[in-house]
Amino acid sequence: MKRRRVIILFDRKVPDGKVDPYFLDKVRAEIYGIVKFLAAQFPIPDAARKILVEYKDSIDAKETKKHANHLIEFADVFEVRKLPENPDRQQLKDNFSGLIWGSARSTKQPHETLYLAYLFFCDCMNIKPIPLNTFKSALPDALKETGQQAPIQERVKDGYLVTNIYWKTPHQDTFKRWES
Repeated sequence: MKRRRVIILFDRKVPDGKVDPYFLDKVRAEIYGIVKFLAAQFPIPDAARKILVEYKDSIDAKETKKHANHLIEFADVFEVRKLPENPDRQQLKDNFSGLIWGSARSTKQPHETLYLAYLFFCDCMNIKPIPLNTFKSALPDALKETGQQAPIQERVKDGYLVTNIYWKTPHQDTFKRWES
């Protein structure tokens, strides 16, 4: 489920000597005035909603989401391919050779498993990874945030749970970009 939030980046850092240690207390004391001010700026709720909807689909908003949630940045390098309706056995074999979920103890290579690729990504970005079960439940939402519409499907192949998730570009290029 998507969160209802708008993220606004503030690029300028306040110099250490000018940081107000009571800033949060001051904001808390003024919160009702701030809300009243914002409500006065948008007396027609649909005007505010329209501005938020326009911002939500902007390039800035998408980039901000990527930076705020590392899983969205990770998911952006994958595509979910829709399988044909009622595929026959040959179509399944031809079209269902995506990445496996994998685990931290997998004997496969990172380019073959989603979780090992994720661990590699986190290592390159110096991010603490989330556990496998959390990853498996969060990745579908992250993929939707990147514009992927097809549902994730799975099937067992050679003893592994194979998905319909594929690299958008050759994995070597992606790994090099993550490493740099």
